[in-house]
Amino acid sequence: MLKSLTATLGLALALALAGCGAPAEDVGSTAEELAASDAIARAEDWVGVRLQYCQSANHQRDYDDACSTYCNRYDDSAWDPYRSDCSGLVSWAWGLPAPGRTTWEFAPFRDDITSVIDASSLRAADAVNNSDHIMLFKQWLVPGQRAEFIEEPGCATAITYAHQFESDVSVSGSSIYVDYVGMRFTAIRYDHFGGTSGGGGGGNGCVAGGLYCGGDKVSGDPNTLYRCSGGSSGTVVEHCADGCDVVPGQDDACGSAPSGGGGGNCVVGGLYCGGDKVSGDAGTLYRCNGTGAPTVVERCSAGCQVNAGSDDACRSAGGGCTAGGLYCGGDKLSGNANTLYRCNGGAEPTVVERCSAGCQVNPGADDSCKSGGGSCVDGGLYCGGDKLSGNASTLYRCNGAGAPSVVTRCAHGCQVNDGINDSCRSGASCVVGGLYCGGDKVNGLSGTLYRCTGGSSGTVVEHCASGCEVFSGRNDACK
Repeated sequence: MLKSLTATLGLALALALAGCGAPAEDVGSTAEELAASDAIARAEDWVGVRLQYCQSANHQRDYDDACSTYCNRYDDSAWDPYRSDCSGLVSWAWGLPAPGRTTWEFAPFRDDITSVIDASSLRAADAVNNSDHIMLFKQWLVPGQRAEFIEEPGCATAITYAHQFESDVSVSGSSIYVDYVGMRFTAIRYDHFGGTSGGGGGGNGCVAGGLYCGGDKVSGDPNTLYRCSGGSSGTVVEHCADGCDVVPGQDDACGSAPSGGGGGNCVVGGLYCGGDKVSGDAGTLYRCNGTGAPTVVERCSAGCQVNAGSDDACRSAGGGCTAGGLYCGGDKLSGNANTLYRCNGGAEPTVVERCSAGCQVNPGADDSCKSGGGSCVDGGLYCGGDKLSGNASTLYRCNGAGAPSVVTRCAHGCQVNDGINDSCRSGASCVVGGLYCGGDKVNGLSGTLYRCTGGSSGTVVEHCASGCEVFSGRNDACK
């Protein structure tokens, strides 16, 4: 008994020290080298199937109290040996051996295969890490200010599977604060990618994800910085007020202002659209900080207007939003076009939902998230975001072309079930072999009786015509 207790305490201590990863074996340093674009594609494979968070390999015991007792997730022979937690995702993306490293086995805690970098130099397939969480960096949306990440968030969060998100960030040296998760991280880079993402002369095509001035491996304006999308094509990252500098062997970058800003020097405290005397996104309004980087004032939903002799300003978006109304970003209020906001009048809008399939502008009515992945079946039960729009932690009944109706708000999150009705997650584990109504320690419909197969999973015993009755201390039963 003492030996067993000691082992259990040792495991608990190791879990506490491992951040979001369970204790790892010696998994070695590297696998085959791969390109940064391959790493992003590997991570997006998990995002594509919404791979459920687990601190264990597939079908193995999971010791995270917030998760099911056993990990039962999407089956894939390549992924099955990996933990599908935050560090397991990064390990898989980088091609490291299974089951994957933990947060404490990457920089800044360990530097055998990763290195700390300046946060402003983050590029595709780098990562941000702290003792509790690690995320893969996908791309800059506004350099140094807004970025896209890929993560496995955890079992105790509203989203419990691999996903990607956009967030405002603030950087200082190697430190980066990510607003979406409310955490500060250290920027790190894997040292063994087979290819680099950067501009700098030579070769016929750009490296996907790298930053290039127009004319340097990508077609475009030489005073604009682009992100390579393959071949010689790229998407605009920034219009450079002081020109674009080609940097051999590294990402190209916008030139620095000689003093007090670019393109004729901005006036400290003045408001400028990106590209007008300050470097930045042409659809964003900035405040000039002299020789320092400008600060974002507002992302303009209808574009930014350059005004000669006075402050630049956001263009009118065809009237202000109505307090309490729901709007997609860019429709009468500024924000991300794939996010649904609630208007707060003159104050900053609040996020209602990040729309996985995009946000729909509805003239004369509240905007809404688009349906994701096809139409729902009339009468079927769906979590918000699974074939109908809504809160991801709420279970809805599909009403065909009409708005879905709320069935229940799930205290422990909503479970998407392929081929059957979605259901609320259970907050506790069932006893293997026991009989439970759906929602009572097993995930499922409240009117169906299940036999527990472990964790919160069960097989259907009977669909109860008159409802299912929950009993304390004995098997549940059909009424």
